Amino acid sequence: MNSIEPFNRLVKLAARAFYDDVSMKGDNQPKTSRGDNRGMAVVVLDALTRRPWVREEDLAKALKLHSKQLRRILRFFEEEKLVTRDHRKESAKNAKAHNAAAANDGQTVAKEGEEKVKMHTHSYCCLDYAQDLWHRHWMTGLG
Repeated sequence: MNSIEPFNRLVKLAARAFYDDVSMKGDNQPKTSRGDNRGMAVVVLDALTRRPWVREEDLAKALKLHSKQLRRILRFFEEEKLVTRDHRKESAKNAKAHNAAAANDGQTVAKEGEEKVKMHTHSYCCLDYAQDLWHRHWMTGLG
């Protein structure tokens, strides 16, 4: 068992205890049972326990979610202090590799005689194993 596994287990337990019934519908969308997306918050948190930093576009594809729906869920968890997000400018080459740890600092650099590299903004996210999660866990007696 690796050192992060107890935290991942805690995230999964907290997701089911606190976020199972949370609906991530937009304000302008009808709350019908046909389009009910309750439980998606748990799915997203579970997916984040299996990955370190992940490009949001890749996560949306893996979970078969529309990118707007995923961003809404991630913003919610960012406000809840469970997820950290980072927006980086990357070249197409770096974006394909999508290694946030090795990504450049977002600068467009061109040596004399070279063409400027076109940069695109990509968003990454990861779980933030913050103290808020621990506090909720112990205060509710899940431990």
